[in-house]
Parts: sequence; structure tokens; C-alpha cells
Amino acid sequence: THIEYNPEKRNIPIFCVEFSSIPEKVIVEIMSIILPLTTLFASILGIWTILLAIRVIQVRIGRNKYHKYDDETLDRSIRGHGNLIENTPIFLILFFLSEYQRFDPVFLQFIGWLFVIARLMHGVCFGFMKKSMFLRVGGSILSFITTSVLAVNLLINL
Repeated sequence: THIEYNPEKRNIPIFCVEFSSIPEKVIVEIMSIILPLTTLFASILGIWTILLAIRVIQVRIGRNKYHKYDDETLDRSIRGHGNLIENTPIFLILFFLSEYQRFDPVFLQFIGWLFVIARLMHGVCFGFMKKSMFLRVGGSILSFITTSVLAVNLLINL
């Protein structure tokens, strides 16, 4: 790999790689860093975050303009969105580290889908319903379990 500077493009570095000179083992190693599971779950959770943010906006407009929603509904939708934002980053960091360290992909998919289900349960409970202890508690417990399992596994495999 070498860097060329192109004066016509304001000295933006251009990375040039001759793949024929790189050993196949190195190319495979570089390509394995793509981390498809982290990408999948970060994308799904990112979309869910946006949908819950849209719900907060919808409730705010409905409350202020049409008096359709009460303060409790607004508070609940804000908490549903906020709780997702509080829990997702640490999960994704632990998930990224687990995938980077090549934990079993089947195990990671299981944990990833459980976390998505947990966050959907919790988000639906707070964002779209008056109350559901099953969704609230179930979503919270599954979130704690999945995050804890990843953290403990990473510690064990140091």
C-alpha cells in the first residue's frame, strides 16, 4: 500500500493497492473484518431507533396541535425511545468485540435476535401502548441477559 497525493484534489490521499502482491491469507484476514452480524443488528436497531423517534414526534404534534395524546403518552414514548438509546450502544460495542474475536456466529445470531426482540418488546410497550408488564419486564430482562452474556463471555475469553 502506498499513498499518492493529488494536487488537483486538494491533497486528498489516494490509497493504491496492488492486490496481486498481497498474500491471499492477508486478503482473507482483511475481508473477514467486515463483521456482517454487527452490521445487520446495528442496522435493524438503527431503524427501530428512527421509528421510535418518529413516534415521539407524532405524539408531540398530536398532543400540541390536536390534543389527541396526554402527557403520560408523551412521557412513555420519550422513555421508550430514550431507553433504547441507553441500552443499544453498550450492546453493540460488546457485540462488535465478540464478532471481532470470532465468537461462534450461531451464538452471536441467537444473542443478537434476542436483543432485537427485547428492544421491540420494550419499545412497543412504551411507544405504542398504555401498559403491558409482560412486554416491559420481558424486554428489560432479555436486554439485561443478552448484554450480560456478551460481557461475561468477553471476560472469560480474554
